[in-house]
Amino acid sequence: MHYSSHLTLTTRLSCALPANIRVFHCSKETAILQQMKTQSWSQLFRAPFQAASAPNKPPTLDDIPDLIDQIMLHSNSETRAAAAKRIYELCDVAHKENRVPMVCSAKYDVLTPLAKCLTQDSGKGRHLACLALNNLSVPPENRHAMALGPASKDVIGALCRVIAEDKHESYICCICLMNLSFLEASITSILQYSPPLDDKALSPLDNPNSLLRVLEKLLANAPDVPKSESGKSETDKLLAAAVPKASSSKSEAVRWTCGSLKNLAKSEENAALIGKTNIPKYVVENIRAATDPPSQWKSNSLEDYALSLILHLAQWPVCHETLIRVGAEDAIKPVASMNDPRGIEAKTVCALLEAKKDALAMIFC
Repeated sequence: MHYSSHLTLTTRLSCALPANIRVFHCSKETAILQQMKTQSWSQLFRAPFQAASAPNKPPTLDDIPDLIDQIMLHSNSETRAAAAKRIYELCDVAHKENRVPMVCSAKYDVLTPLAKCLTQDSGKGRHLACLALNNLSVPPENRHAMALGPASKDVIGALCRVIAEDKHESYICCICLMNLSFLEASITSILQYSPPLDDKALSPLDNPNSLLRVLEKLLANAPDVPKSESGKSETDKLLAAAVPKASSSKSEAVRWTCGSLKNLAKSEENAALIGKTNIPKYVVENIRAATDPPSQWKSNSLEDYALSLILHLAQWPVCHETLIRVGAEDAIKPVASMNDPRGIEAKTVCALLEAKKDALAMIFC
């Protein structure tokens, strides 16, 4: 065989074969032909594509800086969604031990990128970021950083925006808010979150985009007949359950909103703000609309949270007239007849409101 003919054959083989098949020169040409005889063409060409499409290894905490860059620096939403998915996997129910280091180690900031996914992405990316933020809000150690730390405005603002836009993930954001509201030091800053409107700073009552007004709107648009559903101590179990209908998702959002508000109403300043909205009216309506008798109300149900919220408002005199006006006492009288902790709560509310009515009667006599 002439050298030129040999070179032509070798070149053709090099072009025809995938990169994982080495092409040898001159005397080793027979080795190529022998390999081709022992392997089918499908085997020869499948290998490089299998290697390229092999699943990535499970993420580790060491991957977080790269995942943050993928969210913050990439414009492709699919790339950001993939990164959000891996961050979620790092803090899912099987990796609870990672949740505190991811937020409190000071090695990286995962909160700002996840908040960005909530405000800039849609669909899968936003959903995964919501799940990740919610998981990270479960450990008490993380709540200070999430509600009061450098990224707190981004986090609260992102949660508020998703709720305001009435997205399917609203109920997850409401659960996250409730988790954060267990940190009493944060309840004022959470409820009084009020982003600038047209570059102007506005009070929560004057700003339609404030968290206070957003939660009020959510309750105003609640389904007509709320469901009495029990809560679960492990949030991951709740999030793992499918929410098949939009109405079910909204019912869950209402339930967890009432849970958040009952925590946020523990300060007099917050209670005064809540009392100046229609929130007390909507909460009382939820009590009246309950389909189960009080004896069958489940722990962490909408009715359970609504009653606790009324109690927390009633402990502040500034809210008494509002609660009287919306008929809170009449709504909870059936509960007051019970001899259990809920009955005690209802009796306490009734006593406080009766005292206020007596005081008002004396004033106008």
